[in-house]
Amino acid sequence: GFSFFTFRFDMTAAFELYVDFMSQPSRACALMATLHPKLQVEVKPIFIHKKQNRTPAFLAMNPMATVPTLYDKNTRKGQPESCTIMRKLARMHVVPAHWYRDPSVIERVDAALDWHHSAIRAGEARLVWHRALAPNMGAKTLPQVAEEAALRLTRSLNELETYWLRDGHFVAGEQISIADLIIACEIEQLCLLPEGEERTKFHDRPAYPKVNAFMKLVRETVGAPWLEVTKHVHKVAAKQAQARLAASKL
Repeated sequence: GFSFFTFRFDMTAAFELYVDFMSQPSRACALMATLHPKLQVEVKPIFIHKKQNRTPAFLAMNPMATVPTLYDKNTRKGQPESCTIMRKLARMHVVPAHWYRDPSVIERVDAALDWHHSAIRAGEARLVWHRALAPNMGAKTLPQVAEEAALRLTRSLNELETYWLRDGHFVAGEQISIADLIIACEIEQLCLLPEGEERTKFHDRPAYPKVNAFMKLVRETVGAPWLEVTKHVHKVAAKQAQARLAASKL
């Protein structure tokens, strides 16, 4: 079971944020909301595997049935797409400017968010799906797609190591931004990879010391909420690892 005791459950909240904690961008948006309680965002966990994103009420809010979705209780409109949600929240003046509003970082943050879609996310999501999630669900796996995803992820981690983290501890310098949350939540998903060379390369990352230092710093900067939003994906990873071990002994 879950315990979401760190999240807001507030009848006076201005927004409702619908998330599935197996979703990388959902976790990033939940962190943004939790770290800034003055935003008055109530985090509402749902489960895609239970089709809770397909209810009439959810589809009325977001016909695309995607998470995360931010529902504005004043306008009664749902806002999809994680990066748009993050920008919307970070533009509010109760959020410190270094997250996004600071003119000295905004273009760099925007560029990193744009880059991550076709780089880190494109490689990581496909690789994890075909190597870890699809086999566990009995879905079809495509080794060629997984191999192409691994190549893209390798290239993306190289770019993160040598370009985005070249001049600072975070992608936009020395202070954390919404881009760091988005990227770090994608990388954390690699904990689902099964044991072997790919897990060593992409999860342990001995060849990417700056990326590992970045991940450590994001976790430390965010603090306890990071553990709260990532505990479900780590629980699933541990359960899958136990199942693989049991199967290997048959």
